Amino acid sequence: MKFFVFAAAFVAILAVAFFYQEEEQVAPESQVEYEAETEPIMQEDGWSKNLSSLMTMTETELIEVFDEPTRIDGTPYGYEWYVYENEVPSFQVGISNGEVVTAYSNEEQITIEDYIVGDASTFTSPNEITLASGLNRYTFQLTDEELQTKPLIEVGEGLFAQVYLDRHDQTISSIRLMEEDVLLAHRPYTVSYRGELPEQPTSEDFVANDWRDGQEEQILHLTNVIRDRRSLQNVEWHEEASEVAYSHSREMDELGYFAHDSPVSGSLSDRFQAQDILYMLIGENIASNYVDGIDAVEGWLNSPGHREQLFNEEWTHLGVGVHDRFYTQNFIVPY
Repeated sequence: MKFFVFAAAFVAILAVAFFYQEEEQVAPESQVEYEAETEPIMQEDGWSKNLSSLMTMTETELIEVFDEPTRIDGTPYGYEWYVYENEVPSFQVGISNGEVVTAYSNEEQITIEDYIVGDASTFTSPNEITLASGLNRYTFQLTDEELQTKPLIEVGEGLFAQVYLDRHDQTISSIRLMEEDVLLAHRPYTVSYRGELPEQPTSEDFVANDWRDGQEEQILHLTNVIRDRRSLQNVEWHEEASEVAYSHSREMDELGYFAHDSPVSGSLSDRFQAQDILYMLIGENIASNYVDGIDAVEGWLNSPGHREQLFNEEWTHLGVGVHDRFYTQNFIVPY
């Protein structure tokens, strides 16, 4: 039996804004036995808003209750996201082999146990979580930063919650529920283990599972949900800005750098000008090595420079580009 320590991948985020001229803002860089709540999932004013109620459902039951999802997004983590963006409140669940294995929402009033999105984040959580699977044993170790922004809580046998926190507002920002197999596939924290550690997805896995389109649409939706909390206008999809964002994400991955300024295509304003995109105001957030778009948006939310971009009341449109684990948001006020 071998003992290892695997450090979680370094995650990085940067933000930049342009208003006619360049101004950069840079921030510091299994079988599950779980007894669901007895509360009925559907109530007079809609569904119960309790993520736990989704975790015991099959794919068939999910569609019987909520009808077909807005869309189905592939992932390289062994499940597909069934995204219900038009439900009130919106949510998404991961389906694997006909069963719900993970659920997420960043809508206010979403609950799990005593945790409610939008409420004050005054609670403590352990800095280590250990789970065992057969002869394998895994211990996730959370840094002080992670305890302040995305603590991990065991809420049932084989069921875990990532409670994302907005440390600026001191509130719960969103909640992700997941079975232990999903937690091991994501591997969002440093983990020490004995036995075998599941392999991480390769670049080919991201491409094969149509990762890009789903993640880009999710980031747009999640951005609008958090803007709505501040009574800000929704940003609309901007296809040309999206292509610029995707090219930058892909180039950073392929050339092995992480920055707003490209050694090939120059600054953000250079990239827009090269595509003849006219604008009054543009801005950019970038992130790398986050598990998915959910994780990246929550990272931006907790960084002052990126947060300023997310909550800029002047933005009208957004382009998103995702390649592998590189994420780029290009905000724009077009002419």
